Amino acid sequence: MWNRSLVCRCAAATMFALAIGGAPSSAQQAFKHIDGTTHWYDVVPLGPGANWTEALHRAHALGGYLATITSNEEAEFVFRLIDDPAFWTQASPSAPLIGPWIGAVQSVAGPEPAGGWRWASAEAFAYTAWAPGQPDNGRGVEDRIHYLGTNTTRRGDWADAAPTSTEPVAFVIEYSGPTAPQTTGLMTATHPLSQPGYTLFHPRSGTDHYLIDERGRVVNRWTRGPSPAPLASPYLMPNGDLLTTNVIEDERYPRAMTLERYDWNGKLVWEYQSTRSNEILHHDIEVLPNGNVLIVVYEILNYEAAVAAGRDPSHITQGEIWPEKIIEVQPTYPQGGTIVWEWRVWDHLIQDFDPTKANYGSVAQHPERIDINYDTTGGIADWLHFNSVKYNAALDQIVMSSRTNNELWIIDHSTTTAEARGSTGGRWGKGGDLLYRWGNPEAYRAGTAADRTLFFQHKPHWIPAGYPGAGNILVFNNGPRGTLASQQYSTVDEIVPPTDAQGNYVMTGGKWGPAAPVWSYSAPTPTDFYSRIISGAQRLPNGNTLICSGHPSGVLFEVTPAGETVWRYGSPCDGSAGAPATQGDEPTFAWFFRATRYPPTYAAFANRNLTPQGPVERYDAALLIEGARTPHRAAVGTSVGLTAIASGHEGRLVRFAAALGNDALQIDHRFVNLSRDPLLIATVAGALPTVFRDFVGVIDNQGEANATIALPSSSALVGVEAHAAFAVFDPTLPSGIGLLSNSVVLTIDP
Repeated sequence: MWNRSLVCRCAAATMFALAIGGAPSSAQQAFKHIDGTTHWYDVVPLGPGANWTEALHRAHALGGYLATITSNEEAEFVFRLIDDPAFWTQASPSAPLIGPWIGAVQSVAGPEPAGGWRWASAEAFAYTAWAPGQPDNGRGVEDRIHYLGTNTTRRGDWADAAPTSTEPVAFVIEYSGPTAPQTTGLMTATHPLSQPGYTLFHPRSGTDHYLIDERGRVVNRWTRGPSPAPLASPYLMPNGDLLTTNVIEDERYPRAMTLERYDWNGKLVWEYQSTRSNEILHHDIEVLPNGNVLIVVYEILNYEAAVAAGRDPSHITQGEIWPEKIIEVQPTYPQGGTIVWEWRVWDHLIQDFDPTKANYGSVAQHPERIDINYDTTGGIADWLHFNSVKYNAALDQIVMSSRTNNELWIIDHSTTTAEARGSTGGRWGKGGDLLYRWGNPEAYRAGTAADRTLFFQHKPHWIPAGYPGAGNILVFNNGPRGTLASQQYSTVDEIVPPTDAQGNYVMTGGKWGPAAPVWSYSAPTPTDFYSRIISGAQRLPNGNTLICSGHPSGVLFEVTPAGETVWRYGSPCDGSAGAPATQGDEPTFAWFFRATRYPPTYAAFANRNLTPQGPVERYDAALLIEGARTPHRAAVGTSVGLTAIASGHEGRLVRFAAALGNDALQIDHRFVNLSRDPLLIATVAGALPTVFRDFVGVIDNQGEANATIALPSSSALVGVEAHAAFAVFDPTLPSGIGLLSNSVVLTIDP
């Protein structure tokens, strides 16, 4: 975990730097900026192979932007922040040290090497700190900026570099706002616009699966044990059991997985692993109404089998091929199961490469079949790469996602296994041939790359009956759309598959429509929303859409049909271990593969104890209102709970305070602008004891204290904002105050 260090620039009249347990570090000093605004900085590590564009997307996903530098003073503070060997790299002992990215961009029309530079944040490019001889456009297209040192010394100088460079191993992120930004957990909760319910997710490589409420508080968790489960795909069964996947150790097949089922209390009740030597379970599962499970499977075939099926030998670069299959398993408790149905890609191939093979034919005339030589991977074994499987009970159909083909495919599940091998039989009369495909007509010779509508997509599925858009297909369209920076963005798309009166999928002009989605979400600035791998989306009962932006920083967010974000939650766990992060740290490699929200009426919750257990993420110091730092709403006549977290201050006196209005109490995290003394009185309404319960106490052995705001039943309070905070007293310090918290906002509703 990378510890967070913050630099603040602000123009407050009265400033106190109050660090927990002692004096602030040099990076935690106030910086008075000429424009009077408050800004916060952090350094975020990048993963292997990441470049400037990846840094840009990560910064936006974290709620900030790549840093701008506008003065010597600011430059000095930021360099103090990055002056750490962890944020620099060096190709060889004689090569210069390469430091983090910042947010500078050179326009294509800018005269080389020094013309046309601007900040991605749109601030004026009026200050520079170029290293000697820089910028030099030394490698041809160097139109971004990172820090540059000598071969032995880290420096605060800049150099231009190509946006595709992977030499920098970190970037500087900047946030604007009066308080330190949140980096994890619940970021936004807009009630009543968001959909009530409980959200299930699994953080990358963690041992725990979490079910959280709308405030980001855990209501149940399932612990797998000491072994992590990288990128699990969890689902909550109607009886309260958790069905999930787990990647197992396998050097040849890194995505090989098992299935595991746990009861509500975390007891393992079933597990399943393939016993066939040439099968590898991977990626995703789907539970059928009868309790059986659909599973995505690699079928491992050798070079000779691939050539015998008409595969161009130049497209067999790893000596074997992994066509996909879907199997249906009937569980045998507590372990194992019976395969009762299967469908194989290998039974539905077409090719026009080798006329001596039985499947030779016209690809364009057989769009219901799969061209074994359509390959976007350069001939690797995993040439189709299924990443999801979903089922429609009303149609008895299955939809799959082939990431590398940039297509979704639909097949008939009503067939027998024998019928699934052929082209006749089943409810829809086509056997196991494709009933429908969409996203890339080039794959069946009905278009070119310019006609592509899906780009490395994930989780296509039918919107359930009774939900807005029922029967349409929703899909996370990852991107990129091309090689330009402006083409690296994601969308969530909803399509209406074209059908006739009998429900058969129909083609127009030799290809399957539609030409465009009926609804689509993208960020106002499209490149602000980009997850190039994993991810998914879910339509909610109120018409909103829950989006799982899984990479590079796992974020769940809920948008209205108009695209307004009304709920946002950042991955609360960090790194390959999947351990809970501390608020203020930047979680790294904090991915989500899947996330699902279940309504409060879901059968799994009947007669369950759903008492909130607190947030997943850890806090060194914070005031939480109903479990989160985000603004909260409560009706007159009700109560809300406050939790003071002050690690390192156990046994010290704490006092809560609240005030009305925006200017009555302004407290920034560790930097405090006191326009009034917040410790004198709580002025929400009425007499203090009847409004603020337990407002004076002691930090307990867990580093916490609690208080309650009881709102009177007064219509005069409706619409009022109350701001609350707490202080911890420390008689050993000259000020007598050991900690002043962040402030939280309570809006009072009717």
